[in-house]
Amino acid sequence: CDSLGEDFPCSQDSDCDTGGTCGDVGFCENINPGGGCGGLGLSRVVVGAFLGGYIILYGQVQSWTPQLVTGPLKQTPPNKLTE
Repeated sequence: CDSLGEDFPCSQDSDCDTGGTCGDVGFCENINPGGGCGGLGLSRVVVGAFLGGYIILYGQVQSWTPQLVTGPLKQTPPNKLTE
């Protein structure tokens, strides 16, 4: 991020530091649409959709864990009806 703008001319992408590309006007510029440096250059909608899907999938796996653990052992976890 420190080497972006008019003070840093370029002719190809390798002339720019990480997180920058050589723009149409011949200066290093940021590839991220929302600002920031580095990263994969993905839009905020794509990142939000990925995180939302990950959270839902992770919660689903957590809800399956008791059945996956106690099923092969042929045991059930104790509850209030157990003496």
